[in-house]
Amino acid sequence: MYRDREEVFIHIKKLCDNLQAIALEDDQITDDEQAILDIVNNAIQNLEEQTIQIFESELDNDEFSDLLMEIFNDIVKNVVNTAKLDGVITSDEQKLIDRIRQFISEELS
Repeated sequence: MYRDREEVFIHIKKLCDNLQAIALEDDQITDDEQAILDIVNNAIQNLEEQTIQIFESELDNDEFSDLLMEIFNDIVKNVVNTAKLDGVITSDEQKLIDRIRQFISEELS
């Protein structure tokens, strides 16, 4: 994982842009899709507030990667729980979930 704050947020911004594009594939964003986007955006805003401490910490690269992995795994759990609220995870919601998981496996592992 990248240890430079700017580089980390370039990749996170790219994830957000990808999620927005996925949600708009059918030219509409449903309330459930918007709820997922809101969860991700709120979590990333919280992460931005914490980054100064994270980047100034004495964490080694493995600990740093593990921390980011934990944060994004929590995001996935929250997204899945939100998607399940109506009893159904739609294919569009699943695409958003899959893209977040792909980000975790490709960028954080």
